[in-house]
Amino acid sequence: MENKGSLGFFAKIQQRVDAAFASLHISARDIIGYVTCFGIGFLIGIGFKRYGKWIVAILLGAVIIIACLQYFEFISVHLAKLRCVLGLSGVHTLDDAFSFFQVKLQAFWIEMMLLAIAIAIGFKLG
Repeated sequence: MENKGSLGFFAKIQQRVDAAFASLHISARDIIGYVTCFGIGFLIGIGFKRYGKWIVAILLGAVIIIACLQYFEFISVHLAKLRCVLGLSGVHTLDDAFSFFQVKLQAFWIEMMLLAIAIAIGFKLG
């Protein structure tokens, strides 16, 4: 019979990993978020390598078509509602936009760096 006080090899490794993450103030939720950001960035990099020209052409064409349709008053684009949907309702000037993106970048800098690195790796390997 095994003594309940003794820990197995994997339990000891798990305790050490948990202690290392606790000393860095990183939770399991943070690790899942980081891995998800890396995976999404990797897939974006691969997709951009394979279909980048098409993606840019389609997005540019869509923006030009929407701008022309709005100019000739076939459609109406409500910029206030668009800002509200994008979470930019408090942004009215270019300085407001820079400060908004700076605040978001400071709040999510680890995720943004992981995303950028993953996009670069996915682009190279794709």
